[in-house]
Amino acid sequence: MFSRLLILFILVPAVELAILIEVGKEIGFWPTMGLIVLTGMLGSSLTFRQGTAVWSRFNAKLQSGALPGNELIDGLIILCAGALLLTPGVLTDFVGFLGLIPQSRGLIRKFVQRYVKTTHLNPSAGPGNAFFYTTQRPPHSQETPAQDPEWQGTPRQRPDHT
Repeated sequence: MFSRLLILFILVPAVELAILIEVGKEIGFWPTMGLIVLTGMLGSSLTFRQGTAVWSRFNAKLQSGALPGNELIDGLIILCAGALLLTPGVLTDFVGFLGLIPQSRGLIRKFVQRYVKTTHLNPSAGPGNAFFYTTQRPPHSQETPAQDPEWQGTPRQRPDHT
């Protein structure tokens, strides 16, 4: 994990800087600065629009009683895309704009869902993969709440109550 972060924080800025230098040689310094400012402003505007659209879909799902799983992932993708668009650079802008286009965001969402289902983020993937669930308790036994020393609450509040 550390090596991936190291590559991310060293290699990506180096590539971005090289691309910006080449773009600056081709179109000049001030047009390059204008391009950086323009993509930042355009990215902020698009991020705001896409974010509010996802937020209203999120609220509509909650009002209808459905779980807003896709909307949560879309919101996370839009947040990351907005951060990438505010970062100066051509490569990060390209990836950021991909996160704001609904069709490509759907592909990214499918990838994220598949990743979560098959990796350590999924507690049901196995005991060695329960990264965030290191203190998992076994499922509730058929004991009564009075016999369960960890239980606090009424029998109706018990998770396995039918």
